[in-house]
Amino acid sequence: MKIKLSNKKIMARSSIIILATSFALISPELVNADVINLKKGGEKQQQIAAYLDPIPVPIENVRGLQDLWLSSKEMKAPLADLIGTTPHNLSNLHFNFLYYKEPSYSVDLIKKNEEKPSSSVYMGTTNLSHSGGTSEQTLYSQAFSKTVTSSVTTTITHGAKVGAKAGAKLQVPLVGETAAEYNFAKAGSETSTENVTYTVPSQPVKLQVGESAKVTANLRMAKASGEVRLRTTYTGEIQSNFFVNTPNGPMQDSDITGLGEWMKTLLDFNEDLKNYWDFSPTYVSVAYQDGKGTYNATYGAVLDIHVEIFDGSNKVRKKRDADSKPIRSYSYQVNPEIVKKD
Repeated sequence: MKIKLSNKKIMARSSIIILATSFALISPELVNADVINLKKGGEKQQQIAAYLDPIPVPIENVRGLQDLWLSSKEMKAPLADLIGTTPHNLSNLHFNFLYYKEPSYSVDLIKKNEEKPSSSVYMGTTNLSHSGGTSEQTLYSQAFSKTVTSSVTTTITHGAKVGAKAGAKLQVPLVGETAAEYNFAKAGSETSTENVTYTVPSQPVKLQVGESAKVTANLRMAKASGEVRLRTTYTGEIQSNFFVNTPNGPMQDSDITGLGEWMKTLLDFNEDLKNYWDFSPTYVSVAYQDGKGTYNATYGAVLDIHVEIFDGSNKVRKKRDADSKPIRSYSYQVNPEIVKKD
């Protein structure tokens, strides 16, 4: 049960009440306070993290959070639960937001779909021949490089009311140098492309006396897709001002609760909010707003190396039969060397 602030505490925080943002006067100018509430091990512990003053945050950067309180038809029940009273005892509710950090943004992988093969890009072929002598030789194929265009399409399926510059990047899993970038405030799809140079390193081939080899390299393109969570993190507290019924009549009172603790209480009263809102299990001052998105990427995944061994030198083989069948062959994969082009 949360204990309400006494009248003395209300007076001590009068400067906060005067300067704080409220629903009556929604303003980006915010106020002063002393501590951040932290929650560890499931127990409430009020720790002085640093005697920080709340900072001014542009209203467009926190509109999604504050609209949650504005759009709710009933806040009495959650507030009553927080302060340990009943809803019918409360009246004239006003909420002031105190922020200790600018909102931050992150993209988290929720689901990675099975990778699908795409086309292949021919990189090059090297012909090798045993140079003579009576022992086995290890020869090396030529290194090849080619510039290929990779692309990433990002889609925001559920955005959020955040600032126009809110965004973050996701390093696409298993896609080397490819990153998916999201603008949290902009619904829809965006495709970005970049030129990437892929290099096939020289490959060793062992040849016996009188043998030749043909080494072919292809870059296998792949399509990757997945689902992501677009998370906005808010850090701060909410000051609730209200009148509470007492045996002596209505009395003005006040409460300050961390955004995370407030959010946990809201979710207990309205489970539908859990689709897009969450709270930190560690810090009661931290709440989350979650959007949803997807990514689709086409990129160079691996190099397919195919080696064919023939009986006779390349010159002899060409004269004898251009379609000679190899006496043995094998294939394997290697990772390409990757260089992005600005």
